[in-house]
Amino acid sequence: MDISSRKRPPKSEIEKEICRLIKNNKGRVDNLSIIHEDLKKTFPSFDVKQYGFSRLSSFIRSFNTFKIKDNVVQMR
Repeated sequence: MDISSRKRPPKSEIEKEICRLIKNNKGRVDNLSIIHEDLKKTFPSFDVKQYGFSRLSSFIRSFNTFKIKDNVVQMR
């Protein structure tokens, strides 16, 4: 099945999930892979390529809600 034919979760729902994850982890997530695993569990069809990105970090930065430094993700 090609990526474009899968149902793409709304970006707003992904943003809410990342916010929830950060808040539940005392305001930070220490590794991008934790976010990726959570998004795949919550949205099994999730793939950053569906949104025009090749890297998760670029996709997360596109929200302007989060900051990433040394693989740690926090709210702005």
